[in-house]
Amino acid sequence: MNRLENERDHRGAWWWVAGFMYLGGILCSYGLGKPSLWIDEAHSVEFAGLPTAWLVILNSAVRDAYPPLYFLVLHGWMKLGSSEAWLRTLSLVLHISSIPLAFLVGRRLVSVRAGVLAAAFLAVSPFHSAYAREIRMYSMVEFLSLFSVLGMLTWVQDRARRGWWLMLAAGVALIYTHFMGALLLLCEGAWLWGWRREQFVRRGAVRWFVLTAVLFLPWLPLFLKAALVTGGYGAEAPVLRLGWYFLGVLGAGFGQAWWVMAVSAAAILVLAFIGYESISRGPARRFLVIWALIPVLLELGLGLVGKPVFGERTLICCTPAWLILSAAASAGLPRFRTALGVAALGLLAGLGFAHTVGYILPTAPSSREAMQTVAGKFRAGDAILHSSTVTYHPVSEYYLPRSRTGLKSYMISSSGRFKGGRVGNWIRDKWRQARPTLDPAGVIASGADPNRMEEEEFSRRGFDRVWYFHSTRDGLRRLWLLMPFNFYSPAPGLLAETPLIDNARLGRAYGKLHEWRFSGLKLELWERK
Repeated sequence: MNRLENERDHRGAWWWVAGFMYLGGILCSYGLGKPSLWIDEAHSVEFAGLPTAWLVILNSAVRDAYPPLYFLVLHGWMKLGSSEAWLRTLSLVLHISSIPLAFLVGRRLVSVRAGVLAAAFLAVSPFHSAYAREIRMYSMVEFLSLFSVLGMLTWVQDRARRGWWLMLAAGVALIYTHFMGALLLLCEGAWLWGWRREQFVRRGAVRWFVLTAVLFLPWLPLFLKAALVTGGYGAEAPVLRLGWYFLGVLGAGFGQAWWVMAVSAAAILVLAFIGYESISRGPARRFLVIWALIPVLLELGLGLVGKPVFGERTLICCTPAWLILSAAASAGLPRFRTALGVAALGLLAGLGFAHTVGYILPTAPSSREAMQTVAGKFRAGDAILHSSTVTYHPVSEYYLPRSRTGLKSYMISSSGRFKGGRVGNWIRDKWRQARPTLDPAGVIASGADPNRMEEEEFSRRGFDRVWYFHSTRDGLRRLWLLMPFNFYSPAPGLLAETPLIDNARLGRAYGKLHEWRFSGLKLELWERK
């Protein structure tokens, strides 16, 4: 591996890294509290907001497809505040903390200059900035992945046992944060096993593998349950198309035109190849190739033959490798490469800011603004009906308890039905006791709680009578209909309306009083005739 440069270069590099941390903080914190929570963030708040840490762990065991570590950390973070901006700050802190780790890893694998450029690319990357603004675990996966790799390199290069322990601790924490973090551990294991002449590396790798497996053993049955029961981690397009989509969003961010994504993917590939060619043959280059390609190829392969586990967010553990290879392409002495690096950095920074202002801030459904309107005009006995989980979960799990209106919130789509068994229902009851204004999750059909309904009974009830149940059995005089624009649709102007919210059908018993349109959703107020 390349020798590290002298201490003077290191001190100057750290000033650059500190500046990039500041720049990344500015880009990611702009408008941090402006977007309303969206559905995945609302799930994180629900799972982490349980009364005790034990219930957070138990909830992950029986209800969710994710392990509990992030929710435990968020559970502690929520003790200090509950605003949208504060809850998102946890991901922001983890992302900013990853920037110096990218420098240290790039410095050990390539050079000081490549490490500085890798830190710069990570600081302004639209892809990483997007997840640094979400109440989700992906910035934590990014942080732990870099920490694990840094520990491994410290152990192998310096023969320091502290590096081995750091690799072990960060690796175990990684798979307790997201199951797909195991892809990084697989890359590390494959690289370590290739050191045939260094017996201390092979022996240490075996001990690391065995101890990691033992520490993960208590959660292994739950991992198998998640692998068998869930439908994957959300691949919503043909698997081969997702390959270039991953590289496209890595360079340009989400919501861009197809040609921007294509140019971004091509640029990442070209820069990575130039970086690969500029690194001398050896363990460092071999590990970067393993780290960059193996997770992508494995997820593509699994998606082709089995469940669609591929998703750009699940590959965040390998994105630093692509950034370091791109940085290596710009870290050589020729002025052309230096200019190439500066141009790439400026382009990423511009795309990152444009991505935040043009995509993240306007597209999230404005559940907060809608609830403020409802809270100012509600009457006792009003109820809110949601046509999509996109608004149901943020409103029911975050905004409704904070409004203190006593409103009832109902989901009228079968996708809201909850499968958790007796233990899951007991956890749900505990959570509802902590937030007494909430109603059970799922569809309220014919006066029954779907949380405790069998599949046949659930389908036999008939969802098209939901509004009728509210108007006659409950005697509700006013209904608030919250209908988001289809959040996952390529046509963002399409309302997520279902046959259950059909104005003509609803008009038989109710008359529309008013309609409001917010960013990403429509709110209607109906009163019984």
